[in-house]
Amino acid sequence: MANAFLVMAGALCALGGYFVGAWRQRLAFRFELDGEDMDSHERVLEMIESLAEGGAGDLGDSRDARAKDNRPN
Repeated sequence: MANAFLVMAGALCALGGYFVGAWRQRLAFRFELDGEDMDSHERVLEMIESLAEGGAGDLGDSRDARAKDNRPN
């Protein structure tokens, strides 16, 4: 009876270790993917900020030039 109990306890510990390890591995993979997403979000925000700082006047000028070119005679 004691041997059966020890076998069951060992099996439960093995399953618990497997599930905890798999959970940590999935969590680490999710954090890695989220980190890559954050990098891409930061790059997009930097591009938007650079457009807002220096590129906005250039865009406005080019819009005006395009508007003048597209006017009917």
